[in-house]
Amino acid sequence: MIKAWETDPNFKYEIMREPGGEHLLSCYQCSTCTLGCPIVEVGKELGFEYNPRKVIQMSILGLRKEVLSRPEIWFCASCQICYEWCPQDVRFSEVMGAIHRIAEREAEKGNIKIESRRPDFEHAFLNQVRKYGRQYEAGLMREFYKGRLLQMIKDYRKMGTALFLKGKVALFPDKIRKREEVARIFERVEEEEKKIAEEAGKA
Repeated sequence: MIKAWETDPNFKYEIMREPGGEHLLSCYQCSTCTLGCPIVEVGKELGFEYNPRKVIQMSILGLRKEVLSRPEIWFCASCQICYEWCPQDVRFSEVMGAIHRIAEREAEKGNIKIESRRPDFEHAFLNQVRKYGRQYEAGLMREFYKGRLLQMIKDYRKMGTALFLKGKVALFPDKIRKREEVARIFERVEEEEKKIAEEAGKA
């Protein structure tokens, strides 16, 4: 049972202020996103529930803490099938990106705990692009598995070795021209994120 006094009526607007969350209220709960989502089927096979429509519904109802704390918000594969199918142009994967950013800010404040390693992977991925202008697989592995060498060996024992032997994992990063242009993109995005965070703090 949802208790009105435990909801946050401003949560939907908080999401809509984030890039990608603008179309949240266009959703009329038709479940087209859930019907087309491949992660829903994977979840059934692996024993977990994933329901994009339900995440949208809970967000609109103001169940802020419940949404930000749910592990399944990190399951979205950003495959864009929901975007292609949605009759209302809600762009669920972009809405999830907006929710991710809010969740990470709340985790930094100590208000929630994120169990998923996906944020760590995404930050490691972006850091490699920032440094080298493109993805550097060996650097990504080193940063993501920092302090967890045994886990890295376990995860990459078979697939990692095969990729290395096929030349898919370079020991040294490639030289990329115009790397400074990539750096400027990151600077501009960080400025926009800072503005959004400041506005969220005032709201």
